[in-house]
Amino acid sequence: MSIEDRPEVTDLLGRYPECVDTANIDGYADLFLPDGVVEHAGGLVRGREAIRAWVAGLEMDGRIGPDSNLKHFLGLPVIRGDNRRCTARTYVLIPR
Repeated sequence: MSIEDRPEVTDLLGRYPECVDTANIDGYADLFLPDGVVEHAGGLVRGREAIRAWVAGLEMDGRIGPDSNLKHFLGLPVIRGDNRRCTARTYVLIPR
């Protein structure tokens, strides 16, 4: 993984709260590769289409989006990878 890759991955992570807090479902899903994985408190969601459906369900339940009282804040990421793939992990704080 090159030094130039890290800011791009950090930018991608920065788009996460923007998409989820505005309920940009397609934008959120497009942050992931077709075989991407979201790990959250309730388990794992595997694959871009499953991720899209999961986050759309969060919007339908009123748990995300502009009408929700929740806002997502990310911690500093841990980014690991090579020139083909990487993983990024961060904590998400969702104050009520």
